[in-house]
Amino acid sequence: MLFFLRTLLFLLFPLFLFAQSDSRIDSLYQELELIEVDSLHFELLNTLIANVVWDNPKEGVRLAERFDSLANVKQLIEKQAHAQKLLGICYHVKDDYDESINHYLQSIKVYEQLRDTFNIGMIYNNIGASYDVQGNHEKSLSFFQKAKIYFDQTDDIEWQSLILQNIATQYGHQDQNELSLANHQKALALYEKQEAQADAFTDLYEARISIILTNIADVLLHMERWEEALLYSERALSLPNKTTDQQNYAQLLNIAGKAHTVTKQYGLAEEELLTSLYINRSLNKRSGVQHNLERLSEHYEARGRTNQALQYLQEMVELKDSIHREQISAKNAELIERYESEKKEQEIARLEAESQLASLRLAKVQQQRFASLLGVLALVIIVGLLLYLWRTKSNQNEMLSEKNQIIEQSLKEKESLLKEIHHRVKNNLQVISSLLSLQERRLNEPESKAAFKASQSRVKSMALIHQNLYQHDDLSRINVRSYFKALSEQIIQAYRTKTIDFQMSVDEVDIDIDTLIPLGLIVNELLCNALKHAFVDIEQPSIEMNFEQQQQHWKLTVRDNGTGITKVSQQSTSFGMKLIDIFARKLQSTLYITHHDGTQFQLIIPQVQAVAS
Repeated sequence: MLFFLRTLLFLLFPLFLFAQSDSRIDSLYQELELIEVDSLHFELLNTLIANVVWDNPKEGVRLAERFDSLANVKQLIEKQAHAQKLLGICYHVKDDYDESINHYLQSIKVYEQLRDTFNIGMIYNNIGASYDVQGNHEKSLSFFQKAKIYFDQTDDIEWQSLILQNIATQYGHQDQNELSLANHQKALALYEKQEAQADAFTDLYEARISIILTNIADVLLHMERWEEALLYSERALSLPNKTTDQQNYAQLLNIAGKAHTVTKQYGLAEEELLTSLYINRSLNKRSGVQHNLERLSEHYEARGRTNQALQYLQEMVELKDSIHREQISAKNAELIERYESEKKEQEIARLEAESQLASLRLAKVQQQRFASLLGVLALVIIVGLLLYLWRTKSNQNEMLSEKNQIIEQSLKEKESLLKEIHHRVKNNLQVISSLLSLQERRLNEPESKAAFKASQSRVKSMALIHQNLYQHDDLSRINVRSYFKALSEQIIQAYRTKTIDFQMSVDEVDIDIDTLIPLGLIVNELLCNALKHAFVDIEQPSIEMNFEQQQQHWKLTVRDNGTGITKVSQQSTSFGMKLIDIFARKLQSTLYITHHDGTQFQLIIPQVQAVAS
């Protein structure tokens, strides 16, 4: 949901609403030096931080530290709490989220002493924002919920509504769409209260109403409730100032375009999607452009215009790859900068140590100037030997430290490259899957369409493995439970001809990719075969899948209550069954097939490498 981050920025930086010109900022610096340390001095510092931190986060941190130092000298407890909040905001903009959260927590301790409910709620919200940027949506949701407890104790309807939107978006990130929708609707109801309208500027009020309506339409779109999504998007589009916020307007058009495509209102959909693409390109919003390209590909595919669908799909994949490469390059640049900075600090420390040692030697020489010549010579020899040994040891330690840093840097670069490879493989497999899907739509023979659909399912099962690998830190092993859950949902979604009672029990086990690829393809064939052939004239179809880790082996069981293997014997010699047999032998496993109230496939796989989660 693209508008979550924009909502957060309003919450995270409520002080930073009005940017100043460069000349005005220079004037603020001059005024600051002339004014004594009083309440006006703190206000000027606060305004300066608000206006410089976006372009120069380091300067923002420096000014916030000055604010903190003055507050401590004056022993102003409320200013001390505000200083820690400012430092948290500045470090957030600087992308140092751990340091940001540390300052927020210090600020909360002081605000708790002051019993300042509003600021405690705001800071809990900001911590939630920091965790969201890092992709930790569970922690982010937890802190937003804490913030809501404090905002509910105030009379500020606007903040109560905004925190509900943040909570709703976190539920959306976790695919809990019903909870996401409910919280967005609560936020809308609060914002539509008469007192909320009376307290807000008209343009600002309509802009926020538009964002909430857009978010609700987006959630409904994900829930495939097309008509309701259209109602909310059309309501947002009917607002008088709908184009004031161009980014929001582009997202709104993108959502409406998707809904109109699904409801086969192709003329409206095409106009909305192309307009949204034009706005996002003019704003240089690359993530928005990526969503536009994907929606346009789906739109033209629905209209049977395969060439245009493929053109937009390829452009979307190329843009996605470009963004991913730039993110990796930026991360590598950050690691190199950090490495160089640490190296300089070590060099400064070494020079300081040498300087201190030289000072000690000079002091000793001055103190022992009148000692005997023999004592002086002995002392010089001893000091020289110690210096030689110290320098030798120091050089060895320095060389070892530099080698370790180079090795660590090389490992990080190789890990980034390996993730890039898995990402590209996943993207290529997705393109293959999309091409198979496009070709399938142009076929009329049921057997040919089924073959293409089966091939597409196999490709998706392998793409899912590479997606898991590049999204996690461990590039050699994958958690079986999460993979089988995603795979089974994907297959059932593709073959949803009737309601299936699907039960799955999988142990928490991590398996290497060489084992998981054939195992995943076996599960893919078993589930697809069951869904295609097993439930003829079955009133309440069900499938049960279990994966257990035992002492010397793993046991995979797939059971259904269908018509039984004997009634589909022709399919037992199909290409899918041959694949199951080939991959079972590749895993050096034993396959058992039984028929009793349905069909049961049981695979006993020798354990080669397994790590319990």
